[in-house]
Amino acid sequence: MNQRLFTRLYLGMCTIIAGMLITLFYYFTHKIIESENQAKKVTARVTSQTVLDKIDQSLYACQMNNKAFAYNSLLTEAVVNPQANSRLEEFMNQMMQYQSIYDLLLLCNMEGNVIAVNTKNSQNTPLPSTSLIGSNMYNTDWFRGALKSTTTDDVWHSDLIVDPTVAQLYKSSGQGIAFALPVRNPEGEMIGVWYTFANWQKTAEKIRKDTETELQKKDPQAQILLYGAHNEKLTAIDRDLFFKKQPELLYQADENALIHQASSDKRNMIAQQATSNGILSNAKNHWKAVTLVSPTKFTLAMCLSGEILQVLLIVLFANSAMVAITYLLIRKNLLQVQYIDTLRDVLEKVARGIIVSIPENLKSNNEIGQISSSVSEMVDSLKTKTLFSDEIAKGNLSVTLTNLCPEDRLGHSLIHMRNQLQKVQEDHTIQLWKTEGLTTISSILRNNQNIKELSGNILSFIIRYLKANQGSLFLVKQQDSQAVLELMACHAFNRNKHSEEPVFILPGQGLTGQAFLEGNIIYLTEIPENYVRITSGLGESTPRILLIVPLKTQNEIKGILEIASFSAILPYEIEFVKAIAENIAATLRDYQITEQMQYLLEESRVKAEQMNAQESSTREMLDQLVVVQEELRRKEMELNNMFTGIDTTFAIIEFDIRGTILNANENFLHLMDYKSNDIKGKHHRLFVDTVYAESEEYSNFWDKLKAGEPNTARFKRYTRTHSAVWLQASYIPLKDATGTLYKIIKLATDVTKESLMELEMQEHTEMIACYEEEMKSTYDELQHRTQQVELYEAKIQSVFEELQKYTRKVSELENKNH
Repeated sequence: MNQRLFTRLYLGMCTIIAGMLITLFYYFTHKIIESENQAKKVTARVTSQTVLDKIDQSLYACQMNNKAFAYNSLLTEAVVNPQANSRLEEFMNQMMQYQSIYDLLLLCNMEGNVIAVNTKNSQNTPLPSTSLIGSNMYNTDWFRGALKSTTTDDVWHSDLIVDPTVAQLYKSSGQGIAFALPVRNPEGEMIGVWYTFANWQKTAEKIRKDTETELQKKDPQAQILLYGAHNEKLTAIDRDLFFKKQPELLYQADENALIHQASSDKRNMIAQQATSNGILSNAKNHWKAVTLVSPTKFTLAMCLSGEILQVLLIVLFANSAMVAITYLLIRKNLLQVQYIDTLRDVLEKVARGIIVSIPENLKSNNEIGQISSSVSEMVDSLKTKTLFSDEIAKGNLSVTLTNLCPEDRLGHSLIHMRNQLQKVQEDHTIQLWKTEGLTTISSILRNNQNIKELSGNILSFIIRYLKANQGSLFLVKQQDSQAVLELMACHAFNRNKHSEEPVFILPGQGLTGQAFLEGNIIYLTEIPENYVRITSGLGESTPRILLIVPLKTQNEIKGILEIASFSAILPYEIEFVKAIAENIAATLRDYQITEQMQYLLEESRVKAEQMNAQESSTREMLDQLVVVQEELRRKEMELNNMFTGIDTTFAIIEFDIRGTILNANENFLHLMDYKSNDIKGKHHRLFVDTVYAESEEYSNFWDKLKAGEPNTARFKRYTRTHSAVWLQASYIPLKDATGTLYKIIKLATDVTKESLMELEMQEHTEMIACYEEEMKSTYDELQHRTQQVELYEAKIQSVFEELQKYTRKVSELENKNH
């Protein structure tokens, strides 16, 4: 009986012990799975936040780039002067290559008309975008949004949109984010709008895709979903993965519903979201990222491995032991249950994000002690990783995470996140460095007074900003009809150096002259000996690095910038120098023009002072001029009467020194049967036959007139109807006040009848006796008219000389008065 009772008690106790151990086994296994899933939630949440932070940083960089673009003087110049669009177009194409995330750059005036657009994409391939020039964008959301800007820091931006113009230009979906901000002149007045369209694939989708790919290396089922400010799904691998029964919830669900719907799917994925606080979010609506990872699930294989298998073996051995041993095992298991409860409390707190330490009484050499040690190590690891994450959140990206095993996915993910944030921070720092440099150099280019001061300030800033040791700035000048490079500024050890004598370099002379001839940048890491030496209190040494940059604008080199340094000049620093070189060249060109204008103004001022000094003598001359004017008026009246008589009596025509007809009076036009418009601008050969016009005699005739020799004779000329007429004429060359021949006047009378009569008399010599008296009288009349013409010629010549003297006096008086 006692044996039966013992057996029953033994079996009952063993059954109870086995049931308790099985229950404990299931509970502990469930807690382990739950802990792993909690860790996956933390990883998913961190991944979601990382994706949003990267996208925000990318879009923030776009916003800062647009502010830097809007400050560029080329935009203001292009709005004010559309002729400068070629320079802006070249600048926009360079920015497309430098900032490859953009698809479209536009500049509009205040009426919304496009005045400039990029004509190449980021691969330097031509785009058919010139058709946009002149199109009106006034009614677009981005143009009206930019007009509402009240400060220079206001940048209008869109959510994810589809731009039809970009879609047509690139034959793509046209997805992206638009930015627009006002362009202001130096007085702060809004004069235009600058618009850029950032490619969605480059700014956001690539970040999401790269992070998702990295996540899928460990979990092939993992996904990252992006939702816009109104909970619209922006991107995902499988659009039908969630909301299969109610796809309309995609646009109506709130942020809690997103996670609920994702995790309640039959796939039972773990979903964690993060919200953005970047430039595309506001107090009510935020961008969201949801990371989906596969949960850890219970499998039969877990029961046959590790500590769980050991527990099962203990149960088998305990059921075959004596009652006393069973009692001890029961007591021991009761203690283990307490330990497990303690571990459960610890793990539950850890699952809720509360990091606590394992009590010392749990740390023993048995199985529970080993589990406690493992949990303690896990808690310590989570503590270390939490502190690591906190330091990253504070901005300390130099913090390290050590003693990681190769299988520690969370630790390596955190380190990868830190490395990515370091890279983003470095890129952001470089971009800010370039932006600050561009802003400072623009301020220097606007605020200097003369080209010498400007050259020194430009060089000083570049040397300090690049942390170089020495530099020189040469400007192109004309010397003896040859372009040379003159040293305008020299800087070393934070001080400007000044040379007593001017320093000139010929094209092709040395590396500087070679850079001028070729128009290309020269970057040397090994400088020839004795090329340049830097002297300080520690002695002399040759710098290792030399950078020579041509200052070129519109394919014209205006100067050469030479920089020497002991340390390497990084690629982004060289890109910065290239970016500002054209602006510097354009400004130097403007300053040269300005200084030339100032020199001319100063020369005018000196002449004005000299004229003021001569004012008293001018008044005396004015008194004399009154007397002279009275005399000239009297002579002018005589001349007018004389000219009226000449114009009425003679046929008059005027030529320039090349024989081109300038004017003719009515007598001449009537005689030659022409109208004024028929002959003006044509050559004298219009009135002669073709053979004579091509003869050497005709050429000598005009050569003598050009030499200032008058010619009086009888000439045969032809009318409009090619009828021959004979003219008794005088060709009179006229000179200006400087003695320069400027036109020729011809005075002529029609002697056709007399000439024909002479010809007829020569043909009929037998009739000469009959008509001798008539011919004699005719000849006397001709002689009288010839003498009259010569007399008029002498008078006209004297009148023109007096007019020239009067003109010179009036010109001198006007110059003195001015």
